[in-house]
Formats: sequence, C-alpha cells, structure tokens
Amino acid sequence: MPYLIPAYNRIPISFTHGRGVWLFSGNGKKYLDFASGIAVNSLGHSHPSLLKALEEQNKKLWHVSNLYKIPEQYELAKVLCKVANFDAAFFVNSGTEAVEAAIKLARKHTRRKKIISLTGAFHGRTMGALSVTAKESIKKDFNPLVPNCKIIKFNNIEALEKAADNKTSAVIFEFIQGEGGVNLINKKFLAKIFALSCKHKFLTIADEVQTGIGRTGHFLTSDYFCVKPDIVCLAKGLGGGFPIGAMLTRDAISNSFSHGSHGSTFGGNPLACAVSLAALREIKQVSFLKKIKENSEYFLNNLKQVQKKYNNLILDVRGLGFVLGIEVNNVETRDLIIKTLRERYCILTTASGEKALRILPPLIASKENIDWFILKLEEVLGSI
Repeated sequence: MPYLIPAYNRIPISFTHGRGVWLFSGNGKKYLDFASGIAVNSLGHSHPSLLKALEEQNKKLWHVSNLYKIPEQYELAKVLCKVANFDAAFFVNSGTEAVEAAIKLARKHTRRKKIISLTGAFHGRTMGALSVTAKESIKKDFNPLVPNCKIIKFNNIEALEKAADNKTSAVIFEFIQGEGGVNLINKKFLAKIFALSCKHKFLTIADEVQTGIGRTGHFLTSDYFCVKPDIVCLAKGLGGGFPIGAMLTRDAISNSFSHGSHGSTFGGNPLACAVSLAALREIKQVSFLKKIKENSEYFLNNLKQVQKKYNNLILDVRGLGFVLGIEVNNVETRDLIIKTLRERYCILTTASGEKALRILPPLIASKENIDWFILKLEEVLGSI
C-alpha cells in the first residue's frame, strides 16, 4: 500500500466493524474471528462493558503523563495486583515494552548482565526483547544486539544447568510458546528453572503477554503451573483491544527502580486504564474463567477427533485453554489450510515459520462457535 513502510505482508481484506466473535468486511462478508487480533480481543469486538468505559472516560480525560498522579492507573494497579497476587505494576503500551522493562529491572536488581532465554521464544522486536527472541531470521539484520543474552534449548534441563550460574541476572520464558509453535513448557524443566533461581539468586521472568489475563482459563498461566515468577510481563488481552501492557513484580524487586530508572510517556494513561479495568472486571470472575476452561476443553477434544480422522495431514493437536495449535505435515499445508479457511470465512493465525496453525479465539467463544469452526475445518481438510 502506498504511504506505508512495507514491514507487513498484509492479507487483502479490510474490516469495517465487529460484534462478539464476528468481523465484517468492507464487502459485507461475515468472518469468525478465531485469531482475536493475535490474542488481543479477549472479550471479542464491541463488548458493551468496554464501550461504556471508553465512552465515559473519553468525556473526562485521555492523557496527562506520569508526571502526575493518575487515579485510574492506581485503581488498575490495585485490581491487577490483587487478582494476580503481586505487589506492584509498571504500565507500558505493549508486550515488547513490558519485556524491555523486565530486562532492565532484572539487571538493576541483581547487578548482573546475563539473561537466558529459550529456543522457540518470541519476546518482541525492540532491541532488548529481540535479543532474547530466538528466531535468527528476524534478528540477523540488526546486529549487534544487546550482549550477554544466551539462548538455550527449550525444555532441555542439561542445557539449563550448564548455562545458569551466579552471573545470571534472569531466565525469561513463556509457559506456552505462541510464535514458536504452541509449545508447552515441561513441568520438570520449569521446576529446574525455579530451583536454580534459588541456588544462584537470579530472577524468573514469565512472558505472559499472550497467555495471561484469562486466556488459558486461569487468570495467569503461572497459576496452572503452580509457580510464582519474580516478574510477569502482560499486554494483549489486558486492554481487551485497547493498547496497554504491564510488568508486575514484588516490592522487594520493584524498589530497585528509582526516579528515572525507566519511563513511558503514554504508559498507564487514564483512557487505557479505564478500558483495562472494565476488561479485568469481566475476566477475573471465577464463573468467566470456569467457562473458558469448559469450552476450551470441549474445543481441544473436538480437535483431537479431527486429528484422528485426518492423521495424514495433522501430526499433533496441543495447547491449553484458548491457546491451541494444530501441527500439520508441512508449512505449505499450513498455509493452504489458513487460506482456504479464510475463503470459508474463518480467521486464524500461524506460528511464524512453524508448521502449526494457531487458534486464539475470543474468550467469549461459545460451543456453538466452536462447532461452526470444526465444521469448516473438516470441509477444508476434506478438500485437500
């Protein structure tokens, strides 16, 4: 498109509006949105609670900067910290910014430099976040990156034991690697991260940008794995579609940041915080999270039945909650399925460079929506 820097390979569809789990294109077609803006539209499109919060705050105040006290920001921090069981929040605008803040905080707190991350990891595209991201093809043109960032093999305990030492500042990880192919972290490997953290006194950073805020049927996926990271990075679903990110931590760590250690002009502005508060009040409800678990288990079981029927094409079905992946036999098959589903008015996303289709429905997706998707998926697989 003219006037735009060509940093994206855009699909030639544009949407005019959305309602619930549905998107509507400029030519009047209705699409089932099971990508959720890459796990962002947690409450779907045009959710009444978000619209009300946006309208009310829109009439009052958008932005003042963090030079002043922001009541909406304080209220959001209080609600978020209470439900997530942390002490303090720092607000930014995106996931990559939350990761940048976490890297800086870890280095300042520990007075060490080395950050360990994992193969398959994706933490963002700014220089610090890119340095702990694994995919070489998106890194190679931007060297030199931040030094002392070491990438070890995902779920490999031996590699972890070899790399982690008393020079390590932090280990950063995703509970479920989205871009890496919807890969779940191994519980024994995770336990070893925390054991070595105690031994060598480094910090644990959980990147829950994609998996946090209810997406797995738990408010944070750390609850499912029964661990307590030192720092958690959030964004995507935190604002239900409005740009906002956050870094959460404990007081003992947060106090390492002092005036001037970090900052964000727009981070935690009144408008973003008001919308995020409305989203949290919906998502944190026990009944809401229970429904996600129920519907996502129903979805995963149905996908496994599809796998049995089309095992020549589908190698694996995996995931947790509404972070689901279908691994197929090759990238060409993956792309064909995505394209053909789109032609049948279903939207998915991919795990970049991997053989997996990534399924990220809005958290409000019903069993009827899931049934409709399964029907279309079987039509597509049957046509290949």
